[in-house]
Amino acid sequence: MDLLRSKLVFEDRVHSADHFLQEATKLKHHSDALLDRFDTVVYYLDAVVSFIKCGNTLEKSAQESKCPFPMYAETVKLIKYTMKLKSYMAPDATPAD
Repeated sequence: MDLLRSKLVFEDRVHSADHFLQEATKLKHHSDALLDRFDTVVYYLDAVVSFIKCGNTLEKSAQESKCPFPMYAETVKLIKYTMKLKSYMAPDATPAD
């Protein structure tokens, strides 16, 4: 696993939906470039959390003009794709898998 991965930090600061979308997109693109399947899955799941935060922010904010449901639909597709990547029965599965 990537040892340089940042530590999870909880903060009270409110971010915009765009902030979460940019973070999720960055994580997804980083994941796309990884070769290790486990690391790829971890980064995809981090992206999923940011996409969910984006949708949640869209739901809660009267100022945001976008509908959150397409965001959630795309997030479900990413979750399904991620689940296919992480096959415990794959011939090359490691004990960590």
